[in-house]
Amino acid sequence: MDMFNVHYLWASMVWSAIGAGYWAYGKKQTSMSAMFGGVAMVAASWLIMSALVMSLACLAIMAAVYFLVQRGD
Repeated sequence: MDMFNVHYLWASMVWSAIGAGYWAYGKKQTSMSAMFGGVAMVAASWLIMSALVMSLACLAIMAAVYFLVQRGD
């Protein structure tokens, strides 16, 4: 996989930025699930080399964090 693919670079930038936002929100609100979700999104954007798979993984992480925060964890 070419790491300089435009789609991969844009997806990595977007998901890393959203993950950093989740981490900052979790730290400010003391929400461990949001903090770990943010770290997982940043890690996924570094480790997954396909833009489509990365986007699907990050969307799944976002859904998991949403349901965990709604549940009160």
